[in-house]
Amino acid sequence: MMQILPGYHLKTQLYKSPCSLVYRAIRESDMQAVVIKLLNIEYPSQEDLARFKRGYSLIRGVGADSIISVYSMERYKNTLFIVMEDFGGVSIANVLASGALGVERFLQLAISIADAVAQIHQLKLIHKDICPQNIVINLETNQIKIIDFGISSELFSETQGVINPEHLEGTLDYLSPEQTGRMNRVVDYRTDLYALGATFYHMLTGVPPFNGRDAMELVHAHLSFIQIFELTRPY
Repeated sequence: MMQILPGYHLKTQLYKSPCSLVYRAIRESDMQAVVIKLLNIEYPSQEDLARFKRGYSLIRGVGADSIISVYSMERYKNTLFIVMEDFGGVSIANVLASGALGVERFLQLAISIADAVAQIHQLKLIHKDICPQNIVINLETNQIKIIDFGISSELFSETQGVINPEHLEGTLDYLSPEQTGRMNRVVDYRTDLYALGATFYHMLTGVPPFNGRDAMELVHAHLSFIQIFELTRPY
């Protein structure tokens, strides 16, 4: 059943996960088309709320072409929702639902996506969850924007402790090995480059790089890949 949010007319559900709901909507005060991201948790924890607020505060007022603009964060009952611009975009994940991209189309999009990630890094941000679902494109203009900064960091680098694979932050299919906490390495801008490479693989082949049956299997696949890469790269 469609949510009811005072002051907004919800039109279409764009995305649903255990943690969030995303709708295309109309803001009734000025009839502005917007996108709304709502916490899909009836009683969110303080950690859930803090992550949601962080994602909003990091990009509020940034004004970068490659980052989705946010208008406001509002409270509804026990939870929060963020009101964002609607530039007519769909996620790359939706595009890939029809299969892999041709090489020419891939190269057109890959250049724009790489430029968008570079712009994020120029703002001293590490996104930490680059994946097809968080890259949005307007199919008419080919404009690319990055969304969902809930686990992003303003730090140049940070240390990741060991975490149960079931509780890792980020999208596991594209997660860098250092984000698993199982490598003696800091998390810095290179974590986005690894995820970007995994995303490009999916765009070219139609499937993510690894086909793990569970979280631990995917973690080991990422770790094995980077170990093999380091053993074979020239020095």
